[in-house]
Amino acid sequence: MVAVSCPGREVSRLVFDALYALQHRGQESAGMASANHETVTVVKDLGLVASVFNEHSLTALDGQQVIGHTR
Repeated sequence: MVAVSCPGREVSRLVFDALYALQHRGQESAGMASANHETVTVVKDLGLVASVFNEHSLTALDGQQVIGHTR
């Protein structure tokens, strides 16, 4: 599990890089939840980190606080 909070900056790509590095610990599924001031966005699916997330899904995770996991 990885969590990043950085006010004023979108951090989904930082969490993606961290999950990619931790992927050897769990290759069954991956997910991220991103929070901005009003909403929480969740992207999760079965598969490797690189197959779960793409440019479109990382852009949708536009919050300043992101938590991610691999399983």
